[in-house]
Amino acid sequence: MRKGSAKDWFGSPVIVQATWLAIFGIAGFIVRELTAAKPFINLRVLKSRSVGAAASNDRARAVSFGSIYVIPVYCARLQGYNAEQIGYVVMWSGCHS
Repeated sequence: MRKGSAKDWFGSPVIVQATWLAIFGIAGFIVRELTAAKPFINLRVLKSRSVGAAASNDRARAVSFGSIYVIPVYCARLQGYNAEQIGYVVMWSGCHS
């Protein structure tokens, strides 16, 4: 399952090419959607304050989900941490104010 580490991440030409393809694909998608008369996904709505606030709220929820669920599961399953070690890792997310 860990193909990136097996292929030395960015030491592999396949991974580098896939990364560039993704970057150019996303950039091309954004340019096309902003310049098309009838875009498939209207990105211009993100200029609206209410939509921007909702998108910001979604990002905050994603970060919360990561710190509450994904990080402890990652530490337990992939890093082999015990409950105390996981607690040390995630306690910093509760210390900020």
